[in-house]
Amino acid sequence: MQGSKFRKRASFLIVSCMAVSLLLSACGAQNEQSAASQDTNPQTEQVENSTAASDGANDAANETQEEAPDDSQSSTTDEGKEDGAESKLIASIPENNIYMYGLDNGVELHIGDLVQQYDWIYNTPRGIEPRLAVKDYDADGHDELAIILYIGSGTGVSVEQLHMIEMEEDPKLQDHQFLENDYLDQVYPAISFKPIKEAEELTAEVKVGDKKTEVIMKNYYDHDEFGAARDNLGIRDIVGYGFDDNKDIQASFGIGVLFEKIATPQYIGYLNANVSYQDGQFKLSNFEFDAERNL
Repeated sequence: MQGSKFRKRASFLIVSCMAVSLLLSACGAQNEQSAASQDTNPQTEQVENSTAASDGANDAANETQEEAPDDSQSSTTDEGKEDGAESKLIASIPENNIYMYGLDNGVELHIGDLVQQYDWIYNTPRGIEPRLAVKDYDADGHDELAIILYIGSGTGVSVEQLHMIEMEEDPKLQDHQFLENDYLDQVYPAISFKPIKEAEELTAEVKVGDKKTEVIMKNYYDHDEFGAARDNLGIRDIVGYGFDDNKDIQASFGIGVLFEKIATPQYIGYLNANVSYQDGQFKLSNFEFDAERNL
C-alpha cells in the first residue's frame, strides 16, 4: 500500500515539474521576443526619420529650383535691349522715341519702330557722349536728326563729327556726314594769315571777311626753337560742333600757326561759323575769328 502511494506521489511530482518547465520555457520565449521587438523598433524609427528628412530635402530642392530664374532667359532694359547684348544706351531723346546704343563696332539707332546700325566711332578716352537734336533743318516739312560724335582726342587733337539722319524721307534713316574735305574746302578760303615783322617783333594779321585781327606772335612761340612762321595754317586737328537754344548748329575750328622746325601747330584762336543743311549737303556761313578763346 505504501509503495503504491509512493508511486502516485512520484508521478505527480514528475508531471508537476514538467508543467513548470514548460511554463518557464514559454515565458522565456515571450521575453526574448519582446526584447527582439524592442531592439528592432529604434532601427525602424531611424529609417523612417531618415526617409522623411530625405523627402523634405528633395521637396526644398525642388522648390528652390522652381523659384530660381532660368539663366537661358535674359532680362531686358533700356527700352527692350537685352542685358546680355554688347551694347549700352549712349544718347536719347525720349520725347521723340529716339535711342542710340553703343556697340563694339559702331552704334545702333532706334527711331520709333525703325532700327539701323552704323559703323561710327562714338567713344574716346575722354568719354564725351554723343549729342542729339531734332529739327526741320532743311525746311522741307520733315524733321531731321542731327548727331554730334566725339571721335578723336589726344595732345593737340580734339575732333568731333557731324551727321544728319533723314528720319521721314525715303530711304529712311539715311546718313549724311559733314566730311573733312567738305568743311576744309570752306574754311581755308574764309581765313587768311600773314606774318608781319615790325621793329624786330613778329606779329601777324588774321583776316576773316572784312575784319582783321592782329596777333602778337611772341605769345605763342620761341623763334630760336620753332623757326619762322609759315603762311599756311593748321586747322584740321581741332574741330567741334554744338547746338544753340534753337537747336541750330555751330561749328568751331582751331586755328594753328605752323612753324618751320616743329610739326605741332601753335593755336592762336578759333574760327566759328553757322552750319546749314540742304539736300544732303552742309554749308558754313557767318565766319568769325575768336582770338585766344580757351587757349
